[in-house]
Parts: sequence; structure tokens; C-alpha cells
Amino acid sequence: MRLVSRNASSSPQGSTSGKEYSEKSSGIGDEALGQGRLELAEVSCGPEGARLQMPARPAPQMSEPLFKRPFDFIVSAVGLLLSLPLWGFFVVWIWAEDGKPIFFRQMRIGRYGRMFRSLKFRSMRNDTSRVEVQAMKNDPRITRVGRVMRMTALDELPQIWNIFKGDMSFVGPRSQPEKELVRVGGLQKVLYIRDVPGHATRQLVRPGLTGVAQLFAPRDVPHRYKFRYDLIYVRKIMRNHGLLGDVRMFFYDLGLILRSIWITARARWEV
Repeated sequence: MRLVSRNASSSPQGSTSGKEYSEKSSGIGDEALGQGRLELAEVSCGPEGARLQMPARPAPQMSEPLFKRPFDFIVSAVGLLLSLPLWGFFVVWIWAEDGKPIFFRQMRIGRYGRMFRSLKFRSMRNDTSRVEVQAMKNDPRITRVGRVMRMTALDELPQIWNIFKGDMSFVGPRSQPEKELVRVGGLQKVLYIRDVPGHATRQLVRPGLTGVAQLFAPRDVPHRYKFRYDLIYVRKIMRNHGLLGDVRMFFYDLGLILRSIWITARARWEV
């Protein structure tokens, strides 16, 4: 039995070119089914290719709250215009202290596993490593301007461009690279993000500039614990469907954004 996208085109034999999804890899569980935002999937079974409709585990798609993308687009467009002086200020400071490159560009995992190029101001010494090393508290690689930017989260200011393009949202799980170097028992090892429990569920939504994990999870805890914070947000979207649910999610997102602005204004983000 194979789950396929409801919108996938079928061949005369009942096969489909859509991406396959397995229950084991979903991490969603029974509580997510029937929650309104998860789409139905067709099930192809038997030699005749008979088709049923049943809840997908996990669904290939999950609808966003109604106001989420319009809010992201409008606010990011205005934010890009208003923040241009800050862009110029940090470009000059980064170049004066540590030269080029000004920006840190990296491929990150987006919604439904689509890759996108994330854009940030470079806050660490230039490193040619192809594998990102997870930042530590008081990391010695951080430059002076980088410390200021990290305390105010302004190193992530260029990600407003990613939000404008639709790669990210203002609120959602933190965007992740495909792999990172992490320290386990005093040794460094390569961690593939897809292997962390909860990864498949958290990528049902766009990565966010801020979110539950960014606000409340300590920096140095393992990914599997941070992902639990992300899943709180994803499951909240699943539970709040319909127009009333969309309104609730709008004000929930707005509360997280205002809390983030307050922390930025006080320069209280972890460095």
C-alpha cells in the first residue's frame, strides 16, 4: 500500500510520480489526523489500482493559516525599505573589521524539504569549512561587530529578504542546514538533520525568523530537544483550523514577534 499526493497525476496502471511518504518517517502521530489542515491522500492498492481516500500519514501538504503569508509579504516589504540604513551601517562595519565576505550564505532546508539559500550578515571569522559547526555560548570565532549583531539578532536582518521571497516566515522553526558538526561526549561528529526525531513534522511549515524554539530553548541543548519546541508550534497550527483558528494563529504569531522585538531592543539574545 502506498500513499501518494492527492493532486498527483495517475498512470493507467494506477502508479504515480508523486513523492512517497512513510508513516515511520512522519513523526506526526495519530493526534494530527483529522485536524483539518492535513490534506487527504489517495491510496493505490491491488492489481486494479482501486483508489480510496484516507488521511495521509504524513500529508504531503499542510495549509498555512490564512493571514500568515500576506502578513509576511507586506511586513517584509516595508521592513526591507525601512532597514536599508542599518544594512549600510553593518556592511561598512563588517568590511572594516574583517573584510569580505559581508554575508553568510548557506543552503538551508525549507518547507517540505525544499532547499533555499539563507542570507545573514557574517558574524564570525571567515571560515572555509563546508560543514557548519554549531555555535557555542561566547564562541571565540565571533567578531566584535558579530557580538553586537548577535545580542540584538540583527545578524539575521537579511533574512527579511528570504521572508519576502517566500522561503521563510516571520514565525516558524529555525532554518537548518542539511548537516552540522556537533559535540557529543567531548568528540565532534557530523549530525544529519533529517535523522533528528521530529524533523519530518517541523518541515510542514516554513522556517521562521523567530519562533517557540528561538525564544524559549537554550542554545546549547541538543537538536532533538529544540525540535520539541518547534513541534509545539506545528501542532498548534494543526489544531487551529478554520477562520477562527486562523485569527487565533495570527495573534499567537504577533505575540511571538512582539516578544522578539522586546528582546532585540534590550540586546538580550544569547551570543
